[in-house]
Amino acid sequence: MLVDYRYTRRRDAVADKPLTRSSLNATFQELRKMFVWGVGRRMVDPATEMAFREIKKIKVGHSVIRDNLKRAKVTDDEFNRVVAAVNPTMGAMMKVLRYTVCRPAEVICMRLMDFRMDVPECWLYVPGSDKGEFGDHKAVGSGDGEGKFRFIPITQSVQKILRPFMGKAISDQDCLFKPSDAVQAILEEKFDNRKTPLFAGNRPGTNRKEHLMIKPGAVYKVNSFYEAIKRGCKRAGVEGFSLYDLRRASITDIDAKIGDQNATRLVGHADRKTTDIYKMEPVKRMMEAAQQYEKAISENTS
Repeated sequence: MLVDYRYTRRRDAVADKPLTRSSLNATFQELRKMFVWGVGRRMVDPATEMAFREIKKIKVGHSVIRDNLKRAKVTDDEFNRVVAAVNPTMGAMMKVLRYTVCRPAEVICMRLMDFRMDVPECWLYVPGSDKGEFGDHKAVGSGDGEGKFRFIPITQSVQKILRPFMGKAISDQDCLFKPSDAVQAILEEKFDNRKTPLFAGNRPGTNRKEHLMIKPGAVYKVNSFYEAIKRGCKRAGVEGFSLYDLRRASITDIDAKIGDQNATRLVGHADRKTTDIYKMEPVKRMMEAAQQYEKAISENTS
């Protein structure tokens, strides 16, 4: 029975973790779809599928089944400690996510070609700009009019974070944040801290294998991003948080400091109509909201 099922995330650990309420509900939903698929192909009796529909969703507060409780808000002190504990590339990615309220996937796939720099004070980042005018967004083409869009304002403080990585980009299609660059930076830092004289021991490049089994790639994966933050939390002595915990903390700050309407604009949720998109009015308001948020942060940290 699924309720009694136990799992573990590590091979050497004891399988004692039960499924959460949300994961059980999602599993039941997939099973319903499978039975409907079987009925359509005359592999399942329709009465069986109808009986399966009687299984109701598990509600909050069940006496046996646990909920996946959200972590308390990530504080500025916790954030800064973790940034200092990870490599510089990962720290920059964390800052970009924190200050722009990007989704994790939108951070790892940043390319030069996706930035519009017509306004120096506030650039626009359009994820997947090569896929269309409005970028590659899950809500593009939906809605009751021109369709949704995803333009992310890049204020001057975020521009300072991005510029060193932009300078290293070989082409417009290259991702700004690359694992290979992070590995190279770590090796250079080790060399700078070297205590053994160069005439003794290994020198840079002398102990490198020609054909590595695992090579640093050209783009990060979301799981790699998350695992790096997880390790950083452990080093910094901070309660572990996920990428979406970090995004949720930013949304909470924006809502408290400059209002919920601005939070909706910056986060990119498709809750409001965008009938005036061709006039670029929503984009202007988003840029203004981003600069207000940047000003609010600088006032609190100064």
